[in-house]
Amino acid sequence: MADAALSASQYTLEDANAAVADLRSQFAAAETGLGTAKFNHNQALNRLFVAQAAKEASDKSIAIAYAQGAASTDILKGESTYVFSGCLNQAYPSISGTVSVTKLIPSGAQLSSGHVLTWGECTTKDTINIGDVIYYQGNIVGNCISAVSVSKQA
Repeated sequence: MADAALSASQYTLEDANAAVADLRSQFAAAETGLGTAKFNHNQALNRLFVAQAAKEASDKSIAIAYAQGAASTDILKGESTYVFSGCLNQAYPSISGTVSVTKLIPSGAQLSSGHVLTWGECTTKDTINIGDVIYYQGNIVGNCISAVSVSKQA
């Protein structure tokens, strides 16, 4: 009877050892997968950082180009007239943004982006002054934006 109990215990021990070996191999496979996932995550972060740096450089270049363009020519000199195109002007691309006002003109304003913003009777707008930061929505025709709405930012 002791021999039978010993044999049964040995079989139970062998089964337990097999289960432990199986769990160890699953753990090793999981560790390998985790290492690969960490590597892929780091590669993705590196690509994100490169893309963010490229975007920042692009944004800076655009800001410099606008500033140099606006500084080199006064877009409000001469005989040019900026005409409000209306609020339902779907033939032209939509535009919106946040920008500061550099100069006021009749029914409009010159913006720090180099654009001229115009408005009319259908435009919903706050009273704005030179130096105010505004948010606008409208349509762009050349260098002129016909505003649907203009709101002063706090």
